[in-house]
Amino acid sequence: MKFLRHILIVMVIIQFGCSTHQPVKNFILDSDWKFRKAGDSLWLPATVPGCVHTDLLDNKCIPDPFFRTNELEVKWIELSDWEYATSFEVSDDLASYANIDLEFEGIDTYADVYVNDSLVLKADNMFISWTLPVRSLIKKGENSIRIYFYSAVNRGMEKLRKVPYTLMAANEIAPLDERTNVFTRKAPFHYGWDWGPRLVSCGLWKPVRVHAWNTIKIEDLYIKPVSISAEQASYKAILELFAAEDAKLDFEVWIDSVKLDSENLTSAKAGKSTCEIDFIIEKPELWWTQGLGGQKLYNVEVHMKQDGKLIQKVSERIGVRTLKLVQ
Repeated sequence: MKFLRHILIVMVIIQFGCSTHQPVKNFILDSDWKFRKAGDSLWLPATVPGCVHTDLLDNKCIPDPFFRTNELEVKWIELSDWEYATSFEVSDDLASYANIDLEFEGIDTYADVYVNDSLVLKADNMFISWTLPVRSLIKKGENSIRIYFYSAVNRGMEKLRKVPYTLMAANEIAPLDERTNVFTRKAPFHYGWDWGPRLVSCGLWKPVRVHAWNTIKIEDLYIKPVSISAEQASYKAILELFAAEDAKLDFEVWIDSVKLDSENLTSAKAGKSTCEIDFIIEKPELWWTQGLGGQKLYNVEVHMKQDGKLIQKVSERIGVRTLKLVQ
């Protein structure tokens, strides 16, 4: 049994070829998208990020919905289901990673997501992002992604019919007994307002990414101001980490491509954890509102290293300023 287990471990290493010190790979899937009305056979080119209304407009399938009363001519869109699809190549290099995540930064709104025809997500919220581990589903070569979008209006009506009273969705342009936006985590202005047309859309309104990593990744970076003066600006870089196993790490902070003396050695436990790194900008160029000065923005990069090798870097742009409420 020990011999067979050893053989299996060797086979896994050969198959994936993963090194814990491989840098995190992150790229956007923004090409070769297509879409269609559910049930149609014809696929048309789509733009991601985007929405079904802009894609229909780009393909000259609808008139400009912002012109005169054209919004009434495109009302059928909100009552239809739609499909989006693309494919991407998995190279030997990408396949060598132990973990591969598919990240949707914004899905509008009710949607089933399939990877190689396997259902991986039932989305129902426009305002949040979704991270899907798909390493076990993808293969070397071509892989497919398909998203089936359900009509938000039809889904809303299903919920509305279950409520024994009338809800006052004041902004929505629809009869009182057909106002459904209060049931859905979706931008309310899509349902119409006094300043804009009713265009209840759907689609991938933020980027779609592939995120490949081995033992650890940075999930989020927040730059928190501590104290600000003309002499120096003190900050904390707060990192959210996710590790597949315990790891010893070294972090560096860079400002506008210049490394600061702010290295931080830390140990991350398996699972989610946070790490805080203090750094200072000496004699900062302050950010001012229009007419009072310039609007200098600093590019803050945090580098994560393991055994001296760069694993991942993330960045934010900040303006050094303070805000006060003077009553």
